[in-house]
Amino acid sequence: MSCDGGYWPVIPVLEPRDRRREQLRESDEAQGTMAIEDYLLRTDPYRATTLTPPWPHPLAVVAAATKITQLVESHKADILDMVIDRGFSTEVHSFHLRVEDVIKPGYPMGDRPQTMLYLCWSGDAPVPANLDEAKDAVVELLASRGISGVRVELVFWYRSFRPSMFAIQPDDPAVPIYNAAKREILTLVKETLNGEWSLMSLVQLGRIKAISIPTIVVFVKPFASHDWADLVTKIKLKLRAAEAAAIDINVEFLPGHLSFLNAPGTSDFAVSCVYSMRADGVPTAGTSITGLAERGIGSLEPFVTLT
Repeated sequence: MSCDGGYWPVIPVLEPRDRRREQLRESDEAQGTMAIEDYLLRTDPYRATTLTPPWPHPLAVVAAATKITQLVESHKADILDMVIDRGFSTEVHSFHLRVEDVIKPGYPMGDRPQTMLYLCWSGDAPVPANLDEAKDAVVELLASRGISGVRVELVFWYRSFRPSMFAIQPDDPAVPIYNAAKREILTLVKETLNGEWSLMSLVQLGRIKAISIPTIVVFVKPFASHDWADLVTKIKLKLRAAEAAAIDINVEFLPGHLSFLNAPGTSDFAVSCVYSMRADGVPTAGTSITGLAERGIGSLEPFVTLT
């Protein structure tokens, strides 16, 4: 899903570390046991949604029914007045109001379309302190007009948590720090998450490569429930025991299945490339490399053949 509305918006200059998100990750809001989807939503100051469950971005979009779309859009003026009164900008090149059906392919229950009213900011618009208040006000407005079954989401597209992973360079200072603490972290993850995780790796994580930072990423099963903030703290303590400079390494948990990468009928863990290698002995594109007998860790670099 994209919120650019066909325009080329001004993309905000972002810092590698978002202070508002870091403050939320350290607040009481992020503490305690909760589903991973709730944790990611609670620690994202640029997204408020009534989507149930709150699927993480990205989401796929399908056309919503014409009747419900026209019904919601008939109240557009009132919706705009409501968000403007709460400090939101609605300039045409940065703000978009859309009614769409969203799905999350490959996610549990993700194939069931949910109708969503999107209030999306794609430019360098100011971000009010409280998105939930405006979201709740829009929900109440729709209900007062007899509109039900429509989810509401407010999102600042270029600031919300939608990370991409990039390969980390072998000479990055984070690599030896991670390697020194990797086995202890792996043991901690295994003991804490049991079978609710599938892979752990050090990558550059960020919306774009220019602002990506060294991050330990742990892929977990959808709806896995734990005290994620506490686990982040424990992992960082393992890193700091190895090197004081480890404070610059971030930790993230991302939900989703990786079983589609494996051969049919295999476990959720990586399988030997012996079973997927071509007859001429060349690994297939996307092959991950790890040490023999090590499970749940591996490189995420792409494999290419130079000719």
